Amino acid sequence: PDGCGPLRDAHRVDPLNPFWPSWQSFCSSVMGKHAEAVTTQEVATRLSSDFVYIDRLVGLSYAALGRDAEALEQFESSERILGRPSIGYATYLADQGRTAEARAKLEPLSDDGGIEPSVPPELLAVGWLAVGDEERAFEFLEDGMRSRSAGALLASSIERLRPLTSTDRYRALAARYGLPLPDGGS
Repeated sequence: PDGCGPLRDAHRVDPLNPFWPSWQSFCSSVMGKHAEAVTTQEVATRLSSDFVYIDRLVGLSYAALGRDAEALEQFESSERILGRPSIGYATYLADQGRTAEARAKLEPLSDDGGIEPSVPPELLAVGWLAVGDEERAFEFLEDGMRSRSAGALLASSIERLRPLTSTDRYRALAARYGLPLPDGGS
């Protein structure tokens, strides 16, 4: 199913608001629909070049499509506007083998009490998984489940979390929090 469809519908109703295509881009990016993520972010940027509510993870989609210069522009824009490190940028750096730099971006976002509401724990799980710290990734994924964060509840839809959501440990967590299993089981 197309989990981003309601955002597309909202944008049709409110076509001048950059919030909807920006969130649709975010949704498409985490689901691994990279071309769609780029297209909808371009719509959001035309509506408002400085609108960022949450990390422009579309940078990971640009990178997946081989468009690294545009990926870096998205990450740098996120950091400039949000005034904090970008989880997407940290993930990108980890993908490039620049683990120490990635960790330096993740640490301030991961400190106890330092997480802003706009930094969903499931995205911190993505970042920590990218640097190879599966234990921290699971900690943030469980934090998201406990707090009922939408992305954590739908973790199996997040492309970059699939290595975790296919494990027995994830299945046990999902059962503990009453969540459906990735294969539709319970």
